[in-house]
Amino acid sequence: MQPRLSVIIPVFNGSHYLDQAIQSVLAQTFEDWDLLLVDDGSLDGSATICAQYAGAYPEKIRCLEHPGHANRGQLASRLLAAKQARAKTVALLDQDDVWNPNYLKDHWEIWKLSQSKE
Repeated sequence: MQPRLSVIIPVFNGSHYLDQAIQSVLAQTFEDWDLLLVDDGSLDGSATICAQYAGAYPEKIRCLEHPGHANRGQLASRLLAAKQARAKTVALLDQDDVWNPNYLKDHWEIWKLSQSKE
């Protein structure tokens, strides 16, 4: 089934805080999402963390990376994920940020309101 929101997290050497960002997505009260973690050529344990979460939540979390494990930057990583997103609407989260548990619910409500005014 296609989720209503795809969450995108570009990851570059974020092993120290990536777990908190992912946990904040998993804790959302709005549950109709998938998460795309894009490893941008990390040299620390970030790719392992991404793979562990994808293995634990295969129906919700996917890992992507650039060919050759290249470092292409945050914009290129977000674009790579956007092309692979299952939902028509995306939410962006940085690897060192966390969301409150109602963030996606609020995000979805704002998006729905903006669509009804067009």
